[in-house]
Amino acid sequence: MPGDAEYDASFIDNALEVMDEHSFIVGSRKIAGEYAGKTFLRKFLSHGLNFLTTLLFSSKAIESSGVKLFRRNWALRRVHNLVETGFPWQIEIMYYALLDGLNIKHVKSKTLQRRDISKSSVDIINTIYVLFNATLKYGFKLRKARLKRMLNMPN
Repeated sequence: MPGDAEYDASFIDNALEVMDEHSFIVGSRKIAGEYAGKTFLRKFLSHGLNFLTTLLFSSKAIESSGVKLFRRNWALRRVHNLVETGFPWQIEIMYYALLDGLNIKHVKSKTLQRRDISKSSVDIINTIYVLFNATLKYGFKLRKARLKRMLNMPN
């Protein structure tokens, strides 16, 4: 979970309830209806990123940003492959989950609005650019890997 206490801890209970059947859990603000009350720009950007992720990755990836829970043994095998830092890490980890065929489940994840987001230090234009590029990069990498598998080509 992010260290800024943005997410309600109920995500952990929601995730643990389905962990036996699923190996990769994504906290979804979309499922929780958490976009109500957000500014138009924030809703537009969130829905846009979700749409692009679903389009390029899979219908199993309805939301890539947010809190996640996954199995330790898988993470230990994959940690040496991770290259992204900051926000794009969320896109990259979803890429590996789909590449490895993990059973993905989205569960409700509520955010805590403890701070005034208008005073955020996040550069929104740069963040949009970085997330858009990461989504394109890993979306196309995933499609390429799937095509190679389908054609039985070596990596």
